[in-house]
Amino acid sequence: MKKINELFYELVSVLVPAITVIAILFTFCFRMVGVSGDSMDNTLADGDWLLVMPYYGEPDYGDIIISTQENSRHENIVKRIVAMEGDVVDRAEDGTFLRNGEALDETAYIINGDVSGNRYGSATFPLTVPENCVFVLGDNRPISLDSRYSDIGFIQEDYLLGKAICRVSSDWNIYE
Repeated sequence: MKKINELFYELVSVLVPAITVIAILFTFCFRMVGVSGDSMDNTLADGDWLLVMPYYGEPDYGDIIISTQENSRHENIVKRIVAMEGDVVDRAEDGTFLRNGEALDETAYIINGDVSGNRYGSATFPLTVPENCVFVLGDNRPISLDSRYSDIGFIQEDYLLGKAICRVSSDWNIYE
């Protein structure tokens, strides 16, 4: 009987600190978030997992973010920041997005080089990003539900869960 009690005590003395450390890490340092859907193809695929760091500073252009803001799909979304507070977002005739009058260079991550997706959404361009908000787009523009649509709209910075820093899949990619 004494061996069982010793074994139980040893097990508990190892598991409790381990679970505590994991809980602290996942609360304050990083989280794992799953990708659902194809709106970030080719950068991210449906089923990928992301290592997400909370924002301890300001978001930046190009960050892949996770938003917890309420939307029509009732789920978190994964998108890329293309404009921030005070920026003017517009569309060129060819569908290219403009930020403060300059075309965004998105050729590194836009699927098949299609920057427009031929979808304008319900947003009326040009538009100015409100205070404490960001304008986000999916990399797969033809199918992405993003800030172009009233279902998503501007994302308030308070609802940014964090920034994706690494894709956890068969190959690890660092986003810095």
